[in-house]
Amino acid sequence: MFRKYTALAAAILLASSMTTSLAECAVNQPCNSTCGDVCATYQCSVSTCNQICATCWDCNTTCSTICGIYPPADPTAVPQPTPTVQPTQKPSATQTPAPGDDYTTQSVSAQEQKMVNLLNQDRKNNGRTALTLDPELCRIARIKSADMRDNRYFAHESPTYGRVGQMLKHFGYRFSAAGENIAHHANVDKAQAAFMSSQGHRANILSTAWTKVGVGIVQDANGYIYATQIFAK
Repeated sequence: MFRKYTALAAAILLASSMTTSLAECAVNQPCNSTCGDVCATYQCSVSTCNQICATCWDCNTTCSTICGIYPPADPTAVPQPTPTVQPTQKPSATQTPAPGDDYTTQSVSAQEQKMVNLLNQDRKNNGRTALTLDPELCRIARIKSADMRDNRYFAHESPTYGRVGQMLKHFGYRFSAAGENIAHHANVDKAQAAFMSSQGHRANILSTAWTKVGVGIVQDANGYIYATQIFAK
């Protein structure tokens, strides 16, 4: 089920329709834990997480942003952004453009190029080769970011395009493997740092399964960015 919140408070896709109360979250986790860990592990709603941050945790950024880095996909565990692997498949017909296509005419922005540079520097620092920037992947990633912002959700599964493999097929992109990282953060530097601090997102960034990457960034009404990284081979 999808729960929609304001643009600043990133919506989280919950596998369960029930969320844990503020009191239960506070009891289940010590105050030296991070808001994101609590919200992901105990299925707290964004509003509950915000209350916890205000009363217990010393957050360096908005709680909704931290929660956004940990979108729970399973009610019993904190998930990792496992790469989606799909067979190469050519679409049988030309797809009808979706509303998000309004963003497809943009060239790679300075923010997007910066995130690619940071991503490849992180790969270099860990003994990996740089990924090739693919403008078409950037276009698709930007559409995903705009879709999250405009439809007020934060999840790997889009109500418009499905998961990353389905979305790539929708736009006729040929690939043999694909993965995705998403963030709702204050800026590019903080988003990339948050990715590298999260085990699953870091694994995606450093994986040797990919040869290409696309980054799509849009801003919300509060100046925060939605960033999507799509990896492919």
